[in-house]
Amino acid sequence: MPIERSDFFKEATMRICGNLEIENALHSLLLYLKDFIPVARMGLSYYNDTLRSMNIIAHANEEMGEKLDLIIPLPDDALKTGKSISKDSDVLLIKNPHQFPLSKHVMNVLDVTASSVLFLILRSKDKMVGNVIFHSVGEPKFTESHLGLVESLKDPMKIAMSNALKHREVLKLRDLLADDNKYLHGELRRLSGDEIIGANFGLKDVMKKGLSPAPCLKCAVDLKGQIKERFFLMKLENFRSRHRYAC
Repeated sequence: MPIERSDFFKEATMRICGNLEIENALHSLLLYLKDFIPVARMGLSYYNDTLRSMNIIAHANEEMGEKLDLIIPLPDDALKTGKSISKDSDVLLIKNPHQFPLSKHVMNVLDVTASSVLFLILRSKDKMVGNVIFHSVGEPKFTESHLGLVESLKDPMKIAMSNALKHREVLKLRDLLADDNKYLHGELRRLSGDEIIGANFGLKDVMKKGLSPAPCLKCAVDLKGQIKERFFLMKLENFRSRHRYAC
């Protein structure tokens, strides 16, 4: 379908940046791109030099988009191929993906096949930081005529990837703070003497009655003479409250 490059860029950018969730952005973009290129699947990934891996953070097909956190270790030949990609172009067309070490390894890990592959390379200060992968399945395949359209997506896709990674870090920090908060509350309860000494031994029968859903008045009477009534009941109520929410 013929289209002005500026109109294509505007519509594609709206689909990329108009979704808060990166998997929805990829899915929306793929459905739009199908009118112009034979794309069946897309994936967004970044490179981890320390782990020598490709980390896929989202992928999409015609049916849906899905958020991922998939780490794919790269063998030496795939790493060497990736690093040897020319800096003169940000789009790489792989006409025989099963013979190209990088695409071959990734397809084997994902258990998928493709008739041709496009890599949109995302760079920061001449360093490859990630890529968008486009797969065609069957006929037709990608051709050189598709490279210009795909390359125009470079800047909005870099922004989308950066935002997705920052959002992921925020969620990880939130979960970490929640765990720390839970641990600190537990420590405060422990240090404030919230535990009842003898709950599992001499006072086991009394605690069993105290933790029952509707303790009778006789239970309170039974407590007298074993420890001071008021102090014990305060502790027991606190203990019952914790036990109820823990369940």
